[in-house]
Amino acid sequence: MPPPPPRKRAITEHDRDAPRLEDLEDFSDATRRCPECGTDVYDEAEVCYKCGHAFGDSKEAQTKPWVVWVILVVVTAILVPFVLRII
Repeated sequence: MPPPPPRKRAITEHDRDAPRLEDLEDFSDATRRCPECGTDVYDEAEVCYKCGHAFGDSKEAQTKPWVVWVILVVVTAILVPFVLRII
């Protein structure tokens, strides 16, 4: 079953950065719906122009555990000599 066509609505002054309705109609198969506000946005969009929802794989947004450990070790190695001089 094909996806429903994009909803048509008048673009207000608030939506200056919104795609034109003609573009949405021409590229309706190249859009996706924002899960937060339901606005149609281009597939290549990284952020919803209306609500600011960031698109992307949730795994990309997570910090890798080894990065946290490396930062923790480096910060500890830098701070330990200063703390030992104070004591």
